[in-house]
Amino acid sequence: MQVPYALPEFHRGYLCSRSPAVDGYRKRASGRLSFGSLSIFLEEEPLEKLVFPLDPVLLSRYVEDLGRHGALPEGGCFRPVYSRQWDEAKNRVRQWMDEIGLEVREDAVGNLFGRLSGREPGVILTGSHLDTVKRGGKYDGALGIIAGLMAVRALKETFPKPRKSIEVVATCQEESSRFSGNFWGTRAILGKIGEAEPDRIKDPEGISIGQAMRERGYDPTAIPAARREDIGAFVELHVEQGKILESEGIAIGVVHAITGITHSKFEVIGQSNHAGTTPMDLRRDALTAFAEMALGIDRIAREAGRPAVATIGTVHVFPGAIAIIPERVEFTLDLRHPEASIKEKLNQEIQDLCRRIAEREKLEIRMDPILEIPGIPMNPEIVKILEQAARRQGASYKLMVSAAGHDAQIFAQRCPTAMIFVPSREGRSHCPEEYTSEEDALKGIEILAAALYQLAY
Repeated sequence: MQVPYALPEFHRGYLCSRSPAVDGYRKRASGRLSFGSLSIFLEEEPLEKLVFPLDPVLLSRYVEDLGRHGALPEGGCFRPVYSRQWDEAKNRVRQWMDEIGLEVREDAVGNLFGRLSGREPGVILTGSHLDTVKRGGKYDGALGIIAGLMAVRALKETFPKPRKSIEVVATCQEESSRFSGNFWGTRAILGKIGEAEPDRIKDPEGISIGQAMRERGYDPTAIPAARREDIGAFVELHVEQGKILESEGIAIGVVHAITGITHSKFEVIGQSNHAGTTPMDLRRDALTAFAEMALGIDRIAREAGRPAVATIGTVHVFPGAIAIIPERVEFTLDLRHPEASIKEKLNQEIQDLCRRIAEREKLEIRMDPILEIPGIPMNPEIVKILEQAARRQGASYKLMVSAAGHDAQIFAQRCPTAMIFVPSREGRSHCPEEYTSEEDALKGIEILAAALYQLAY
């Protein structure tokens, strides 16, 4: 049974989310409330489980086949954007889209789309990124593309033509493994690539991303043509890249926010001196002060609790000799929390701690910001659709914060967006050992298919 949703409360009825594609909303004669290009029924529960023809053999073939493109002799794979390996992988995904019977097209930056056309305007988009980090695994990004293809194949084989079109996207670049301008694919779709970026952003060899595009047959001046305004919602399936789901024995993570990130550089300055002739009480040792700071930063993050995390990723000690008291220590801090106010409070606590230690030890300290990325909430209505899909299919799930960046955080700036996480074995990711079991992947694909059914049919 389907019941009308009454704004502004979210109840068991009708779900509406505004899309910039169309302004306003109107009540149709059928009783369906249309808001922009997206209008969805949230059905009464309990719901009958949907049965989808999901082939584990096909899943395994897709994963292994895509993993061969960019495979490294020492293990893992490297598939940077606009490389030969990336191009070959894209062509393989294109072949799979053709086999399913999707309408395939590629945009100005190399994002690949496979479309199952619907009866009405508007698009429900799913997918993930095709590129990888250096010595990455087979699942990061790739599983999201594969999941989209398998879910759409199952929907196409099971149900008639959808109301809304569904598209699977393989975005060209999300990682910054070759070029520092990550999210190149999604930023192009949103029209957020600056005119100077193609020539300004360069890889370690000095090749600009614009030059790399031209070498693959793309025209950087055509980038604005990649912008889209017809996307009504985006749902991304992704490996968790952490241990929470596996450790708690939970099948699905429903992501309700993507964390905010603060990167900072610290410099602790003391005085170098002879390691043998300088008594302990007369030293101005930058390294011992840093050690206390590091433990204090760890304590602050632990006491804040999940999802707060703080990481000192790099440490450089100067002059770096065995018989010289360290004069200077440089270190970096990666601080993450989805709520800006909490992240700022933690950042201030850390700075106050480091300043107190430096003053007590008669040291100088410099603290400089490097990067600030705000946390991004997922659309609460799409989150509820994913929760309902998990319950409908009998899957255990929990609401989660993503501590890593994803294409979804860019799409969330334009359209209602949410994510599905599937477990990562031992929490490993960005490494050759990255793995998600067939059972866990299929359950995630089943939830994705159920959510797409509710969004598009």
